[in-house]
Amino acid sequence: MKIEYISIEDIKPYNENAKVHKVKQIKQVADSIKRFGFAQPLVVDKNNELIIGHCRLEASKELGYTEVPVLKMEELSDKEVKALRLADNKLNESEWDMALVLPELKALDTDLLKLTGFREDLVLNPDEERYTKKIVPPVYEPSSQKPLLSELYQNLQETELLEKIKNTPMEQEEAEFLREAVHRLTRFDYKKIADYYANTENEGLKAIMEDLALVIIDYDKAIELGYIKLSNDLLLNDDEE
Repeated sequence: MKIEYISIEDIKPYNENAKVHKVKQIKQVADSIKRFGFAQPLVVDKNNELIIGHCRLEASKELGYTEVPVLKMEELSDKEVKALRLADNKLNESEWDMALVLPELKALDTDLLKLTGFREDLVLNPDEERYTKKIVPPVYEPSSQKPLLSELYQNLQETELLEKIKNTPMEQEEAEFLREAVHRLTRFDYKKIADYYANTENEGLKAIMEDLALVIIDYDKAIELGYIKLSNDLLLNDDEE
């Protein structure tokens, strides 16, 4: 196999390509090709039908290129071509370790950062430390009044739903599952919860309230327990090739 340059007009896009490429992503890939060149050639079959590189092909057209580097895989059967086309997209999917990504991004100049596909607001000034331990949750100034437990939460639908579960024929385990699910509708008044926490002398109760993140005193502990976390889906650009 060897890489050769052929006319864009000779390349046949695969009409049933299942991977969606948005306009924004095509523009980003075009910017990358313009700056770095073709780090990866397009891949075509024996009939010059595209196997890998649909986004790069569209980006090349945006750049006005007339020829692109191509790797021909003429020995593949039709079924192998289909499998490779799907595998190339699917097997490249994986999560990012943001603890390693962020230092890499911070080492880049702004013009290079824009070419990575990551959001620019991931990298802030050193004094802001947005993605370290600086967390800005609601901060309550507890009062000296201890509220009633009934004031700490409400679930207006609980009675109705529990009665409905009770009167609906189902297995006992199914009923137990649905009774647990009812708690999802509970709304907590965190201001009053903070007041209750501040005015109780039961240290064991306080510890459990912290474990449940009803109050957050130790952010590291809350992160360890999974109540506070950074989501890769929010940190990353969702347009992938």
